[in-house]
Amino acid sequence: MTETQRNPMGVNLAVLITYHDEGPLLTECLDSLRNGTSQPDEILVYDDASRIPPEPFVPPGMPVRIITGKENRGPSHGRNVLLNTSTGTHIHFHDADDLFAPDWCDAVRSKFEAEDVDAVFTDVARFQHGQGSEDGRTDLTELASKPDLVRYCLSHSLLPASATYLRRRVLDIGGYSESYCQSEDYDFHIRLAAGGLRFTVIPQPLVLQRLHDSNRSKDHLRVWSDGVKILETLAGELRPEYLPDVCDALARAGRVLFQLGAIAEARHAFVAASRFGCPRFQGESGAYRLTSRFCGPMAAERIGCAYRSLLPGSVRERLRMIGSGRKWRDRAYNFGGRG
Repeated sequence: MTETQRNPMGVNLAVLITYHDEGPLLTECLDSLRNGTSQPDEILVYDDASRIPPEPFVPPGMPVRIITGKENRGPSHGRNVLLNTSTGTHIHFHDADDLFAPDWCDAVRSKFEAEDVDAVFTDVARFQHGQGSEDGRTDLTELASKPDLVRYCLSHSLLPASATYLRRRVLDIGGYSESYCQSEDYDFHIRLAAGGLRFTVIPQPLVLQRLHDSNRSKDHLRVWSDGVKILETLAGELRPEYLPDVCDALARAGRVLFQLGAIAEARHAFVAASRFGCPRFQGESGAYRLTSRFCGPMAAERIGCAYRSLLPGSVRERLRMIGSGRKWRDRAYNFGGRG
């Protein structure tokens, strides 16, 4: 948003946490919230039929309301229960194993009070075993500089913890779809964006995402195959100007699925992409784009696999540099890396 306008509504900020057997990690999450410079107006926790109940892990005296589900139905269902139970005007979805930066509440509340927006997005830092992760952090600089939220959501996967929303806008789209085992956040944010969500960006990491082996997104095959289903479903609901982006997103999913060894799923994604145009494969080599255009992306992927298996990484890097016209002294490369 370029203009600053005071929001006429009061900000009643609710934090909605989904929990499933996180145990002491919930305590860390709530402590990070309690130790902030200010606190939200409401904290709700949805227990998704856990074997380890959350009650013992709520810090004493902290005003937390727990809602217990009778059967395990996944985070989408839990978020919808929390959404419909909350009395907040503004809501933030959060996982029980993630943390808040000390100034999260102040920063988000002040943005809503100062600007007439439906959502505030913040960067998310990642950490593992108490240390910053090599995966770094989500960077919303591109979204802040080119604020087409639909296009951004088609090409990126936003975490729910990266945003705080005006509750009624989430209710307007019916909350989360419960049709997908994975990539439900991808579906949620595309649908929100398509509704004309007004937003602003705080380019600081105000939420800390914990990386561990049991992260649901580790199931890469299901993440990308569900992503294809989502794109096929939503394509008919988006304006025609976004169909080339849908095409590119399906082709990107096809490439990842091929590299995961899911050949039938990859072929399905490429065929789906062809219904919306010709994938642009931005950032890929001219040889790949040419092969894909005339022989199809499945052929381009097979040729790429053969190329990578026959030539060492250092040779491929050398060929890239020669092809791009750059001299060796222009950049220092790790010749064992890319490919």
